[in-house]
Parts: sequence; structure tokens; C-alpha cells
Amino acid sequence: MVCLDGKETVELDYGQLNPTIMYGKARLSLDGDAYDIGISSEHRDVVKQVFNAMVQAKKKLTHAPRSIPISMTGLRWKDLVEKVLERHKPIKEMFFVGMGNALQFEDSQLAEKVMLQFAEWDAGILTVHDSFMVHHGYRNDLDNVMSDAFEQQFGFKAKIKLEPKSFERIRKPGVFDETDLLELIAQENEYGDLFGRG
Repeated sequence: MVCLDGKETVELDYGQLNPTIMYGKARLSLDGDAYDIGISSEHRDVVKQVFNAMVQAKKKLTHAPRSIPISMTGLRWKDLVEKVLERHKPIKEMFFVGMGNALQFEDSQLAEKVMLQFAEWDAGILTVHDSFMVHHGYRNDLDNVMSDAFEQQFGFKAKIKLEPKSFERIRKPGVFDETDLLELIAQENEYGDLFGRG
């Protein structure tokens, strides 16, 4: 669990950021999971790596990058590429043309907008790739800032999701408090032995 000023945090993520931006540039909307190409969902992370490699590459790749464990899918690189291209036929011209760095730059500009707003409020914020972590009391503010920054930069709405958390606060429904980390750990629940873990 990550805390800010000893307080519980919440993490919001721009879901499927690169695919969403790519479809938006084509004036289209991304439907469903960009990394669902018709194979087992257990290979979603591998498919995401394949997708990103295809976006980053400046020319068509004949072999998988060594860092991508495609063998676990039971498919050849060529088969995975074809499935990604078929799934994203409306934007297939955006693959293997070296868009990756440009997308990363736009991603950094987006993150800067979000962080600067929180800096103006003198509120702590942490970034983790395409997600942001803030004090739980700023959850709605973060959602609004992320949405506004994305729409301002790209001209369409983003998909923002709440990241699963490893530590869930026990609190009465509808009650907002300022319980700090030590008080949470002291609670007699399944997380009470956090200090004893190796």
C-alpha cells in the first residue's frame, strides 16, 4: 500500500491509452478491450506488448522482440501480428510506422497537465506509467482533472478506471475520515500483521 502524508491513496488510470489515442486520431472510437484478439485472456499482457512493439517499430518486424514471451501463447509472431491487425483494421496503417515515440511524448504532455494542476493546489500526486495516485479525498478531483486534460489535448473523452488496490479501508458506508496509516494497521483485520511480513 502506498500512502501520502500517512493517508490512504487512490489510483486512477487512463485505460488503454495508446489505442484510445490512435483511434481518436482516426476520428473513431475504440470498442471493447484493445488487447482482446480472440485468444485466452491470460495472454492479455503479451498481446499488449505485441501491440506496443508494432506501434513502436518503424518497419514491419519479421520476428518478435526477445523481451516478448510469445511462446506462452502457442502462436507464432506472424500469427499474433495478423490477429492484432485484424482486430484493429480501422487503424492498421498506424502500425509499423514508428508512432511510438510521438505517442510517448503526447503521453508525457498529458501527465504534465495533470501534475501541474495538483502542484497548483499544493497536493501530492504520484505517477505510475499512465496512472496517478493521490490522497483518497482527491479522487473526484483527480478524475475531473484527468478527463479535462485529456479532452483538452485530444478533443475527445478518455476512459478512466479505478485501479485495484491491495489494501481496502474498513469504514462505515458514507463516512469520510482522516484515518492514518498506523491506525489502519492497528485494526484487527486480515491486514493486521503487515509489519510481521517478510
